[in-house]
Formats: sequence, C-alpha cells, structure tokens
Amino acid sequence: MNAADAEYWRALGKFVEIFAMTEAALFTYVEEESGMTRVTARLVAASWRTGNMLQFITELWKAEPLPASQDALRKSVDQLKHILKLRNSIIHYRSRPDFDPELPRISSNVGRHVPTKQTMEYRVSAAILDDCVSDRLTIWSCFTSYRMQRTAPRAEREPAQGLDLTWRYKLLVNPRPKPPRQKTSRRKT
Repeated sequence: MNAADAEYWRALGKFVEIFAMTEAALFTYVEEESGMTRVTARLVAASWRTGNMLQFITELWKAEPLPASQDALRKSVDQLKHILKLRNSIIHYRSRPDFDPELPRISSNVGRHVPTKQTMEYRVSAAILDDCVSDRLTIWSCFTSYRMQRTAPRAEREPAQGLDLTWRYKLLVNPRPKPPRQKTSRRKT
C-alpha cells in the first residue's frame, strides 16, 4: 500500500465515523421535532436511513416552515444531501483508483446500475473525504446547537450562531448520459 492509499483509508474511516455521528444528530432532531412521543418516534424512525430522515425533515419544513433565523438548518440539510450521494456511492459501490494516477479515485454505480437510470461517477480522495468530514462537523454542530436550545420556543432558536457555512465539499460527479430509450411499435387493432 502506498502513502496515498494509506491516507485515503484513514480518511475513509473518519468519514464513516463522523457520518454516523451526524446521522445520530438528525435522528434526535426527527425525534424531538416530529410531534410524536419519544417512544412512537423511535418506533417509526429507528430503522430510517439518512435519506429517509432528510426527506422527513424536508416534508416537516413544508408543513411547518422554518423561521428565517433557522436557515442554517436548511443549508445544512442541503449540503448533507450532496454528501449522502457520495457516501452512498462509496459504501455501496466502493471506489477504485483511476487509470490516471494523477486523478482522484472513482466511485461509480456502473457495475450495478439499472439501464433506465443514469450512471454516476464520483471523484473521491482523502482530501475530498476530509472536506466532507469538515462540513459534517459543521452540520452536526448546527443541529446540536439547535437541540441545546430546546427549552426555547421553536421560533426563537438560532442554531449555528458563529458557524461558517461555507461548504468545503463540492459535489464532483460525472453523470454519464442515459442510454437512449428503445422505441417499441404498438399497433392499434
């Protein structure tokens, strides 16, 4: 194993651990903001993945809009959605070195994609994973600071005061075009 590979594997371990920490903060937010009892929320959401929680939170905010002072939560959810795409690709499809050793690794659904859906390739490196970790620590801090103010009315909470929401991770994806649809002729009889 060369030094670049060792650095990548170190960054990947940190990436996975911090992702779990961020997911726990999301779960706590869902549990507390859903309007359900703690037991009911755990029964309903305990098996949800991050994507399910993000979808629930987005729908919750449509039903009960966030005050402007909590826009940091919305920005955090949007950024986490980008990171989730990369995470899902790495975890479910793995990554491999590019044929050009100067380029970052590639994680792609090429080997398992459904022909009617788009093939996606993500660039990934230790530096990219470190950027994701930095962003997720900010996201975790945002949701945690919101939770720590839970005794205040929802409209008065101001999460992420002083947090820099300038995201380091930029989604590096190379979508391949969808294959052309086969036209079938149907005769009317």
